Amino acid sequence: MRHEEAAARSLPRAPARMPRAVRLFLSVAAAVLGLGAAVVWLGPILVRQVVRLLNFSVQGFVWIVGGLEQGLDAWSLAAEIARAIGAGLTTPGVGAGIVLIEIVGVAALYALHRLLSNDKGAGR
Repeated sequence: MRHEEAAARSLPRAPARMPRAVRLFLSVAAAVLGLGAAVVWLGPILVRQVVRLLNFSVQGFVWIVGGLEQGLDAWSLAAEIARAIGAGLTTPGVGAGIVLIEIVGVAALYALHRLLSNDKGAGR
């Protein structure tokens, strides 16, 4: 019996779990670094897209005013706008963007599911 007790004492102890505050700090630090990297990486793209949106809105406004001056009624103008929106939505870039948004949504739902399932065990 003494031999078993001595063998049990000589085994290395399992490392203690990290304190909750350390885990929270590491999570917040990782989130801040990830957000900073996303801003640096996506910032120029976002600025470029905002400029394109402003240019598109000005061109659209000029097109609407020109159509009204030529005598288009509201329904034919709405049909032209719907055709232009449909043509814009069928481009490959928009399709890839929708797929990317869906992937981010699935990842967020999975993370939420994991968070809520872990939270149930902590309440006991």
